[in-house]
Amino acid sequence: MLGVDLDRQNDDRRRFDNNDGVRGPMVFDQNEQVDSAGVYMHGRFQFAEDWSLLAGLRYDELSYDISDRFLADGDDSGKLDFDEVSPSLALNYRFDSGVLFASYSTSFETPTTTELSNPDASGGFNPSLNSQTADNFEIGYKGSSNDLYYELALFTIELDNELIPFELAAFPGRTFFSNAGSSEREGLEAALSWDGGNGLQVNASFTWSDFTFDRFIDDNGNDFSGNRLPGLPTRFAYIGATYETANGFLGTVEASYSGDLFANNANTANVSEYTVANIRVAREFRKDKWTIRPYAGINNLFDERYNSNIRINAFGGRFFEPAPERYFYAGLVVNCRNSN
Repeated sequence: MLGVDLDRQNDDRRRFDNNDGVRGPMVFDQNEQVDSAGVYMHGRFQFAEDWSLLAGLRYDELSYDISDRFLADGDDSGKLDFDEVSPSLALNYRFDSGVLFASYSTSFETPTTTELSNPDASGGFNPSLNSQTADNFEIGYKGSSNDLYYELALFTIELDNELIPFELAAFPGRTFFSNAGSSEREGLEAALSWDGGNGLQVNASFTWSDFTFDRFIDDNGNDFSGNRLPGLPTRFAYIGATYETANGFLGTVEASYSGDLFANNANTANVSEYTVANIRVAREFRKDKWTIRPYAGINNLFDERYNSNIRINAFGGRFFEPAPERYFYAGLVVNCRNSN
C-alpha cells in the first residue's frame, strides 16, 4: 500500500483584553497557516503458515507560517519547518486460539499552533519549541476462548523533547509548552471481555505504568530528572457490566479506578487516587414507524470527592478542578422512520 497525505490549515486569530467581562482593546491579531505533506508505504509478508511480518515507512514535512498583523509591539511574523522519517516493524505468530505479537515503531509529533504560543511575546511562535519523537517497543498476546476475549501487552517508550505544559503569572489562564530533554515510559496493559450469550456482557481493563523524566532541566535551571511525569497515574482500572433483554431493556453498571498522580514537574503537588461508579438504564419501545427510548442514570454513584481535570504545572497552585458530586440525569429519544 502506498499513499500521500496533503493538508492545509488556515486560522485568523484575534485576542482582546477582558475587562471584568467587557471586551477591551485588541492585543493580538495574526494569521497562522500550516501546510503538511506525508508519503507512506506499508506492506505485509506471510513467510510461513503461522508467521507474518508487517513493515512500514513514512516521511512527513510540516511548515508553520505566521503573519503578525498587530504591529504595535513589534513584528512577530515567522516560519517554522519540521520533517521526520518514521519506520515501523511488527512480527506476528498465530496459535490456534490467539496471536503472539512484537513490534517496533517510531513516532513524530509536532506542536500544534496553540502549543506553539510564544511566552516571550504577544504574537509569533515559540522559537525554542521542538517536535517530540519516540521509539516504541511492544510485545504481547491476544486471544479468545469460547465467549472470552483477552489481551496482554508490555510496552516501553523512549521519548525525546516531550511536550510539557506550564503557566505564567503574566498570562493567567493560558497554557504554554516546553520540551523535556528525554523521558521513559514503561507499562503493562491488560483487557478482558466476556459475552455470556444471554444478554450479559462484561468488560474489564487494567493499566500499570511507570513514566519518568530521564533527563529534564527546565529553562529556570530546575532539575526534574528521575521525577514522575505529571498528570499520569501509575494505575488505572475499569470494569463494566451490561445486560440487554429481547424486549428492549438495557442496563449498565461500571466503575473506574485511577491511582494517585502528580500535578507538577517537581512532584510536590499530589493528586489522590479515586474510584467512581456509574449506573444507567434505558428501555426501547417500538410501534409502527416510531421508536421511543427513555433513559436515566446516576453518575458518581457513591458521591466520591475527586478532580475531573488537573491543570499541569499551573501557576499559583491552581492545579485542581473538582468533579461534580453525585448527580442524576434522564432523557427521552424519539425517532420516526420514513416508511418510504
